[in-house]
Amino acid sequence: MQKLPEAVQLIEKASMMYLENGTPDTAAMALERAGKLIENVDPEKAVQLYQQTANVFENEERLRQAVELLGKASRLLVRGRRFDEAAISIQKEKNIYKEIENYPTCYKKTIAQVLVHLHRNDYVAAERCVRESYSIPGFNGSEDCAALEQLLEGYDQQDQDQVAEVCNSPLFKYMDNDYAKLGLSLVVRVGSTPGTPRWGQHFLRPRAWQQREWALFLFVCFGFIFFPKSHLGNVWIRTRSPPGVQGGSEGIDTDHQAPQPRDPTVSEESTRTASLPSSFGPYAPLSGMCWSLPL
Repeated sequence: MQKLPEAVQLIEKASMMYLENGTPDTAAMALERAGKLIENVDPEKAVQLYQQTANVFENEERLRQAVELLGKASRLLVRGRRFDEAAISIQKEKNIYKEIENYPTCYKKTIAQVLVHLHRNDYVAAERCVRESYSIPGFNGSEDCAALEQLLEGYDQQDQDQVAEVCNSPLFKYMDNDYAKLGLSLVVRVGSTPGTPRWGQHFLRPRAWQQREWALFLFVCFGFIFFPKSHLGNVWIRTRSPPGVQGGSEGIDTDHQAPQPRDPTVSEESTRTASLPSSFGPYAPLSGMCWSLPL
């Protein structure tokens, strides 16, 4: 056992010779056995050997054997908390399963991806994985899809109870042991950390916007649609003037009133903003919030 690393090196050399002599199957078998020998001693080296074996099988277009070895590498990466590399490895698995049309396993790999990304505190990447999986036949409307949407909703709203409920469901608990542990240990993180642009979700999911900002956005859009530009530019003009100057604190309807004399001390470049008419009834409270218009 003390010379196990040397034995693995010899097996690697032997596999290279097998490849050079045109026997890739034997080379792949040798690399896989080397990975099993050293898995408990040096997991990082075992990951490398499994990935080499998967490449040999993939070059020979034996995709089922290749994806099986990639799965072993992914689980070792998760076990070692190497989540960045695990996310890449799981994506490769998912692509191969999609290529061989094993769609139900693609669903499981999407769950594994989401768990890995959430442990990386990368909500946006987790949501993107689910969104991209809608193109997989049968995913939309499946039990896996519904569970992932519920999980992401709970994580987005920082609802630890909802996250725990999903992760303790049979769908998650009966996954591979390494992924089941990820689900059981998932904790909602409050706030954001470096490298995790949680603010991106505001652009991906409109429901995450603050209600007031969303309401104002819609109100402005409808205002420019239903009111002519000339009307917005010519009526309800409010000019900010120094205290004591007439016309500086009240709206002036220029369509019906004569213009007030301008104070020579106030420059023509004074800021002018358009306020909303009080005739909007229930929307009158919004009239205090003004948008600058180039008049």
